[in-house]
Amino acid sequence: LQISDSGLYIGTQNGTLFLLNHKHLVQFQLPQLNHVPILALHQHASQTLWIGTEGEGLFALNKSALLHYGIEHGIPNLNVISIYTDSQNQLWIGTRNGIAYKQNTSADNFKTFKAFQFREGFVGIGVNSEHCIQHSAPQQLLIAANDRLTVVNTSALEKPRLPLSLEINHIRVFNYEVPWENISEKDTLIRFSNQTQ
Repeated sequence: LQISDSGLYIGTQNGTLFLLNHKHLVQFQLPQLNHVPILALHQHASQTLWIGTEGEGLFALNKSALLHYGIEHGIPNLNVISIYTDSQNQLWIGTRNGIAYKQNTSADNFKTFKAFQFREGFVGIGVNSEHCIQHSAPQQLLIAANDRLTVVNTSALEKPRLPLSLEINHIRVFNYEVPWENISEKDTLIRFSNQTQ
């Protein structure tokens, strides 16, 4: 269930999505969700309805399309059980194998979601209930996992790094100047006066 300005969204175990508003029940026709259990619903400030599923990842329903997000987009697991928007309007998801947040970048080489699993220090791993992510202070989240409660300081999250653009225009090796014009366009073997190569 997800209550919004539009009404009450209802997701079922067989993948059916309904909207109950003003005593009318509207069923969405979403073939991608046929027979896919809906585990979590969350309406983001952008009016996008986020749909967490069992085994099929995350879906985003907006006025024009139903978008799918899976492992290739950075989601740590295809069982998306908890969805939350923090005080900075950052979208978070909890899965059976870690948490992730939606990155605000359009760079092609970055995944849509940044995941935190055991290797990133999120040792609780499984988030197994719909409302396991909540805020405790501005820029601080509480995440209830399998065997522990984890506090995440969202202001300290690593911002995505853009690829480094590097231009080399001078090289000095063992106090010898390397003749740049000899190597700038091709691989070259250079001999120094002491016969070092």
